[in-house]
Amino acid sequence: MAGRRGAQHYMVDQQHVIRFASGNDNVTNEPTASYFGGDKKWHNAYNLDWYKKGFYPVAFTEDPLKAIVKGPTKYGTRGFFYMNLDTGEVLKEIFAHEKVDASHLVYASQTAESPENLQTAGGKPVAVAYYDGGFKLHYFSKYHAKLQAFVDRTLPETSNYIVSQSKAAKRYIIKTYSDTDAGVFYMLDMKAKALNPLGEAMPGMMPSQMSHMTNITIKARDDFDIPSLLTIPKDTDDKKLPMVIMVHGGPPAHYVNRFNAQVQLLASRGYAVLQPNFRGSTGFGRKHRSRGRHQWGGTMQDDVTDATRWAIDEGIADPDRICIVGGSYGGYAALMGVIKQQGLYKCAVSVNGVANLLDMKATDTYNNTIGGSYWAKSMALEGVNDKEVSPYHQASKISAPILLVAAEDDQRVPTRQSRQMHDRLRKLGKLSKYIELDEGGHGLDTASSETAYFKALIRFLDQQLADE
Repeated sequence: MAGRRGAQHYMVDQQHVIRFASGNDNVTNEPTASYFGGDKKWHNAYNLDWYKKGFYPVAFTEDPLKAIVKGPTKYGTRGFFYMNLDTGEVLKEIFAHEKVDASHLVYASQTAESPENLQTAGGKPVAVAYYDGGFKLHYFSKYHAKLQAFVDRTLPETSNYIVSQSKAAKRYIIKTYSDTDAGVFYMLDMKAKALNPLGEAMPGMMPSQMSHMTNITIKARDDFDIPSLLTIPKDTDDKKLPMVIMVHGGPPAHYVNRFNAQVQLLASRGYAVLQPNFRGSTGFGRKHRSRGRHQWGGTMQDDVTDATRWAIDEGIADPDRICIVGGSYGGYAALMGVIKQQGLYKCAVSVNGVANLLDMKATDTYNNTIGGSYWAKSMALEGVNDKEVSPYHQASKISAPILLVAAEDDQRVPTRQSRQMHDRLRKLGKLSKYIELDEGGHGLDTASSETAYFKALIRFLDQQLADE
């Protein structure tokens, strides 16, 4: 078969025939998708009714025309369904939730929290993973549902899931975790009827010393619900605390109630942490997600502002000791926070953040790989000139101290974004500190880069949010 233009992902059916291809056309800089139908011809998926409605295949059944698809539910969330791809008929609903999106399918020999895959060698799916307050599983395999119930009865204080199983399905590796526990691995031996610990995900971390994370809902100025997470430092009250407003990247992403090393680090130093899932975040249905489209510096930013003001109005945050922190898009939002809301934040921290929208759009490093410049095109505020919502171009409005952190090997946001922002701030006489790390990538995914960042973050916060 000739390669499909712009395709970087291919899916095969259970007869090993390629049925679906997707990716990005580097000539047109547009996403592409193709379906190989029962007529043995390739079809542009963008012309197919089911794809137009937002359905896309994630796995094929024994019948090559019958696929498991992810798509819109009657609630406006995303769920899983069986569908005949030739006719577009939804054959059966697998899972739909009223308030949150389904995350991914879980296979018997696949970790429950692995990224969503187009195809897996793990056999038949046994469950759907989703986040509703915390990580949850909906089993449609009766055997695995019973197994999960047994584990949950045995370990009632944690969230538990099957990481993998032996071929004979007699022994399982189980992982448990909570908001205060990074996780413990166990071996479940059904024959011996024994559940034995194997090791800790983060040895030395003591759950009893960690702070609990609470799910809350904050009303934005237009009465829109902003699902958020609030962490109050252990052994403190919730009054007038120094606070970090943590903004996630993406912006199509979301925070969930589970162990977060950065949150626990901050809480251990006495900082309350608020994590708003502003509109544009994924996981809460189409309406929540779509409301963030082309709202860089707009309503997405306003939601973060409203969450901050909520913490002040509730008496939780000391209005004179609040810092806004984020990475990638979150870094952009941190910089825009001290531009749009001067005086609200005492400081801002941007990690591999987008600082110059015009430069990012013109030289997007993903232009020649999966994703194309689609992400860069989303960087906009509808009806507004890009310069008006570009931190680099609005730097003169910044009055709070800034910490900029960037990894030299970041393949998503060029290091120059942070470096040039720092240079501009210094020329304007602003307080700016810049730290460039040798490695770590876009997510600071190495121990050395994360440690260096954490040390710099705490040092910066202690300086800027000191109780005078």
